[in-house]
Amino acid sequence: MVPLSIVIAGLFVGAGLYFGGGSSQPGTPLPQPVVTENTGTQKTIEDYVVEAGVDFAAVQACVDSGEKTAKIERDGQNGTDTGGQGTPWSILIGPGGKKYPINGALPESNVQQLIALARSEAGQGPGNSEQEVLLEAVNPVAADDHVKGNPNGDITIIEYSDYGCGFCARFHSTMNAIVEKNDDVAWVYRHLPFRAREVAEVSECVASLGGSDAFWLFSDSFFADQI
Repeated sequence: MVPLSIVIAGLFVGAGLYFGGGSSQPGTPLPQPVVTENTGTQKTIEDYVVEAGVDFAAVQACVDSGEKTAKIERDGQNGTDTGGQGTPWSILIGPGGKKYPINGALPESNVQQLIALARSEAGQGPGNSEQEVLLEAVNPVAADDHVKGNPNGDITIIEYSDYGCGFCARFHSTMNAIVEKNDDVAWVYRHLPFRAREVAEVSECVASLGGSDAFWLFSDSFFADQI
């Protein structure tokens, strides 16, 4: 059993991987184990991968190859280009294309209020303040993005998140509730991995090998255990 201090250091600090850094070296063990906050038990990264229905050896090989590095770097760069300085950082895009910043882990009630505002301002386009100009740099939703909810919804919330961020775990739960209660919302998950880049690489390999459902099973389970 690995001491808790080492577990925390290994995942949130020792992974020490900013989005501009390199990927794992071939053969580097993935971070493990993870002590789940809600039960106090230990789960490994392999546990989360297997629970998502994906072969762990294949995920390890995928991470070793570095094939997901470019996507994670693209996500992270776009997060900072749009004004993100920490995680979670999100951008709500309304029916008319107007964009609203969501800085931090806002409570569900605040996100619902912002959604209502976006619906009411459906005819308004982008503004010209410095922040509004930055928000316009957000990359359009692409085929390799991870989307939950209604992909054709009038409201899109693009979140830049980090598996090593406790506030991101809270906001992940909030966003699951948002898409459950709003049938016109598309939630797009992107990476801004200041702490847990290796876990981001695992999630992308899980998605590549197991599809969208596997990605969300992995992410939902991982974040739920950190709340």
